[in-house]
Amino acid sequence: VDIYGFMVAGSLITMGTLGDRIGRRKLLLIGAAAFGLASVLAAFSTSAEMLIATRALLGIAGATLAPSTLSLIRN
Repeated sequence: VDIYGFMVAGSLITMGTLGDRIGRRKLLLIGAAAFGLASVLAAFSTSAEMLIATRALLGIAGATLAPSTLSLIRN
């Protein structure tokens, strides 16, 4: 349960910087696709370890969504 929050918190600043470099809209689309794919993988996980790994991927994908969304709203 905690891995999602840890990954989001640990990746927010990095993903914000990456959004500045490659483009916020591009990062938002990549993050949304990754979040959807990781959600499907989490739904069909066959073990606890796989679920934890997919929740970590969800955290990284969620970290790409937050800064991109907030900066695009501002602009």
